[in-house]
Amino acid sequence: MTLAQAVILGGLQGLTEFLPVSSSAHLVIVQYWFRLQGPALLVFDVAVHLGTLSAVLVYFAKDLFPITKLGKRMLGMIVLATIPTGVIGLLLKHRIDYFFSTLKPVSIALLVNSLILWSTHCIRSDSNRRMGRWLDAILIGIVQGLSVVPGVSRSGSTISAALWLKLHREDAVRFSFFISIPAILGATVIVLPDAVALLPGFSLPVLLTGVLTAFVTGYFSISILFRMVFQGKLHWFAVYTLLLAAAAFFFSTGGAKP
Repeated sequence: MTLAQAVILGGLQGLTEFLPVSSSAHLVIVQYWFRLQGPALLVFDVAVHLGTLSAVLVYFAKDLFPITKLGKRMLGMIVLATIPTGVIGLLLKHRIDYFFSTLKPVSIALLVNSLILWSTHCIRSDSNRRMGRWLDAILIGIVQGLSVVPGVSRSGSTISAALWLKLHREDAVRFSFFISIPAILGATVIVLPDAVALLPGFSLPVLLTGVLTAFVTGYFSISILFRMVFQGKLHWFAVYTLLLAAAAFFFSTGGAKP
């Protein structure tokens, strides 16, 4: 992997991890286009996820540190949401390989993602209900678990679910990011042993470039998402993922092979 590819992939990870356009779908498409595969990609994927995780921790540092600032109830809801996410993620783990191996199912998942995002256009924007029900946490956690499918955005689906539950827009976004921390960390820990074993054969400058790029772009993408949700424009991203779905389907049929 070259430095230029590290910048592209790191920047793409940072932007798409938090914007509701599915980072995993972009990873599959880029793998296809750049013909990237093998152990090196696993190491890089773990590294850039640590970069985006750091972006969340820094952005929400005032809310998260010390951890007692969140309050017992919010901590409980984060844990409660993480349980179904983890269970569903583990159950689907071995089935996800199929989605990462071909573009056609990714194009279908992107279409579903577009419909989810567009559905938020039908939701009234004046809800002031704050995040506080245990049931909300469970339902949003289930949705987050299902978003493990490449093409379905984690942030897009969880925020959409929160909005459909009539939660205040700020709470919808904040809770989505709060539960992303254990989700990203858990997914990283699962593959970390394999990545560490492969680390000696990887270029450190390339790795650090990817991490830094993912951190910077991830930090700014959080601000962008906040602004779009507050303005009631989350559904705008549906147009992009619909076009991406069409492109992925086109490539899957053999069109414009790299």
